[in-house]
Amino acid sequence: NPYTYSTVSEAIEVHEIGEVWANMLHNVHAQLVDAFGFSQTARNDPTSTSGSAVFLHLFLDGLALQHCNPDFLAARDAIIQADHNRYSGAHTCVIWKAFARSGMGANAADFIDDFSIPSGC
Repeated sequence: NPYTYSTVSEAIEVHEIGEVWANMLHNVHAQLVDAFGFSQTARNDPTSTSGSAVFLHLFLDGLALQHCNPDFLAARDAIIQADHNRYSGAHTCVIWKAFARSGMGANAADFIDDFSIPSGC
């Protein structure tokens, strides 16, 4: 999918913006599954450490950490913070790499793509 963070600045309607965000979340999920595996029971096994279960936990935990009307970067940061809170940052580099592939790297700002990841990843 060619959509990146900067694509949002060109979006005319809300559904186009949602498509970009959904694609980014799908990429994070796919990278976590690639690194930590998939579980058929991720939705009903809170003890699973599979990538699919981790994604669900981080997505929901991230929602609780976001302020009202977050932008893409605030939502990304909330998911990363959720990983630090729940898993002591065990998946942070995988998450950063997935977001960076979509232009939401460490130095992304104001719909300007950045594909870098923080040092240490």
